[in-house]
Amino acid sequence: EDVPEHRRRSSDSRNSPTSHVSSRQKKCANEKLISRIDKWKKKAESCGLSITEVAVENLDLKGTDKFITNLMSLEDVDDSLPLAEVCHQRTRGNPLFLYNFLHLLWKEKLIDFNMGCHRWEWDLENIAARTVVTHNALELLLRDFSHLSNEVRSV
Repeated sequence: EDVPEHRRRSSDSRNSPTSHVSSRQKKCANEKLISRIDKWKKKAESCGLSITEVAVENLDLKGTDKFITNLMSLEDVDDSLPLAEVCHQRTRGNPLFLYNFLHLLWKEKLIDFNMGCHRWEWDLENIAARTVVTHNALELLLRDFSHLSNEVRSV
């Protein structure tokens, strides 16, 4: 099939960007994330802050779509499903990363609220093309944190 990778539907998992990542790379990414979180915990505790861990389950595609429609106050749920598919593929339905991913899309002007039409708009093809490497939670967090000042990042 001669369809560009960013236009394939999320249901075609054989061709998704994450299917090409080896289990070793996934393990390394998880280890990096856990290590980074542990460092943040130690830093926070050394500053006298307490950390509370909350276990949250990943959302399925329907839950991701509902999250997006609620967050963006969308009335026509059918319009959001293609966006939900890309967001679910990139975040695997993790609510924290989904929220951060949507915020990143907004900051990078890949989604925007059209004041004239009073509705959210997005270019799905551009989102899929520009976020193809953002399939890892750590990459998403680090990409988002890169906009912070050095002082804030050191905390």
